[in-house]
Order: sequence, then structure tokens, then C-alpha cells
Amino acid sequence: RQHQRSPANLAHLLSTPQPHAVTDAVKGLVSEQFAARNIKIVSEGSIAAETIDSNKLIDQHYYAIASKATILPPSELNVP
Repeated sequence: RQHQRSPANLAHLLSTPQPHAVTDAVKGLVSEQFAARNIKIVSEGSIAAETIDSNKLIDQHYYAIASKATILPPSELNVP
């Protein structure tokens, strides 16, 4: 049965390769792997280091991870 996509069941993904890994080969590999999994890339771009720093984008990301680690007891942490 074909699954119909609607705005309610679409997921969004932000893929952020490490800066040293952003090469044409890696971008091609990511595109191929996403396509193989029926993941559509709707836009591509980059964020300047100054923007990441001034908007504390990394700090906010790691804060979300760290806050769970400091709030939850070890037995409740989801460790892959």
C-alpha cells in the first residue's frame, strides 16, 4: 500500500557534516544515501562560523543533550 504524505506526517532533517568533511565526494555520498532511502533534499546551504557563534547554535544543540543527562538518572538515559 502506498503511503500518502501530508504535512502532518512529514519529518524534517538538518544534516550537518563536520566542516572538514564537506567535500564534493561526501556531498555526493549523502545525496545518494538519502535518495536510496527516499529522503528528498529540499534545500542546501551553509552557515557561517560567525552566525553559529553569535546565535549560539552549537551551544543550544549541546545544551539540549546535556540537560537530559543532568536531569535524568543514568538508568533512564537512552544510550544507543
